[in-house]
Amino acid sequence: MGASGKNIGEGIQITGPGNVICYNRVTGFRDCISTMEDQGTVDQICIDIFNNDIYTGADDGLNLTFAFKLPHLQ
Repeated sequence: MGASGKNIGEGIQITGPGNVICYNRVTGFRDCISTMEDQGTVDQICIDIFNNDIYTGADDGLNLTFAFKLPHLQ
């Protein structure tokens, strides 16, 4: 990590519906907790993320960019 580091990797990365991520300590990754991006994403809905300790993420503590939005909530 840092200016001369590789700045890569996900601490916890998931895809699919109904996931729960809780009670983890994540540190030293580009994105500490992330949903899958681009190809490989599958129905990323109903995801609960709570009570995690997140330290020192080079980009995002939580990266949920490709999480699914329900049409009636947009």
